[in-house]
Amino acid sequence: MGMRLFVLILLLYSNNLYSQVYDSIEIKQVQVNGFTLGAKKDDLVKHFGEPQKVVTVESAPGKDLYSNYYYQKNRLRVSPLSTFNGFRLTEDNFVLTCGEFTVKPGDSLKEFAINFPVSFQTFTKHTTDKFKLRIKGTNSTIIFKIKNGIITEIEVKEEAP
Repeated sequence: MGMRLFVLILLLYSNNLYSQVYDSIEIKQVQVNGFTLGAKKDDLVKHFGEPQKVVTVESAPGKDLYSNYYYQKNRLRVSPLSTFNGFRLTEDNFVLTCGEFTVKPGDSLKEFAINFPVSFQTFTKHTTDKFKLRIKGTNSTIIFKIKNGIITEIEVKEEAP
């Protein structure tokens, strides 16, 4: 009986330790320089112009091909279905809008505490260098890499729910 209780407590502790909760945002509220996530590739090129380079990558060996459109050091990802479905922003000339909130690399993390309190609490509790927002209805998360309280990079990644 004692061993079962120990295992149960250990499982509950492990689940609490690794379970992380984040604020969520609707996909239509996520925009880069006014261009909405989920929009068509043709509109992306009209909005941003021709990229400096396009690199095609496999999601996994032998799987779907994605195209990464590079604008200086910023990367905008286009899915095999020709929709804008991800990005990696590293320069302050690209601005992310999440509903009413705008942010870019180089900005302070301070505003997040007010606008996204659940994610901020998880961020501070786990003392990580990444702040996250889930995109509702997808397996994607917006990840903000942080160094000394400053956002250095903003990226969309697919993650297990």
